[in-house]
Amino acid sequence: MLNDLAKQEGNVILFIDELHTMVGAGKADGAMDAGNMLKPALARGELHCVGATTLDEYRQYIEKDAALERRFQKVFVAEPSVEDTIAILRGLKERYELHHHVQITDPAIVAAATLSHRYIADRQLPDKAIDLIDEAASSIRMQIDSKPEELDRLDRRIIQLKLEQQALKKRGLMRPARNAWICSTRSWTRKSASIQS
Repeated sequence: MLNDLAKQEGNVILFIDELHTMVGAGKADGAMDAGNMLKPALARGELHCVGATTLDEYRQYIEKDAALERRFQKVFVAEPSVEDTIAILRGLKERYELHHHVQITDPAIVAAATLSHRYIADRQLPDKAIDLIDEAASSIRMQIDSKPEELDRLDRRIIQLKLEQQALKKRGLMRPARNAWICSTRSWTRKSASIQS
């Protein structure tokens, strides 16, 4: 892959998310890790690369490999504000609506940015707000696609009554008029519950 990228003569910029995972990746007895494989192409200018990682992971992995660190220019990107996150979410809104087949309101976007900033401490904006929108949209889609609880309960009751009816028929204890009335009542109740949902 590196040879193919080098042949592009600088027309391609490789983006590596979680750059720190390249240090030590693929290393076996006597083999080079992925970070060491990148160094020659980066040094010769054959490969243009952007890597993303957190400050802690940069210090833990990249800084310890001085040769790899020299080949990258550090650009610190601060966590966006809640207002910037709202703007980012508004830009992503249509993609998530199409993906989940739901409508995402502007108050939901504002709430996701504000509440994720306030209550989710172990992650950064906009990632935690985006995940919140994604999870909420997924949950709504599942609720739309799933059967209402009352309808499910009635379906199980109908199955139970049909099994009881078959058992009574086998024993010769069936009273047709009463049982038919129960089944038609359950069927009517099921249809009305389906209409209400």
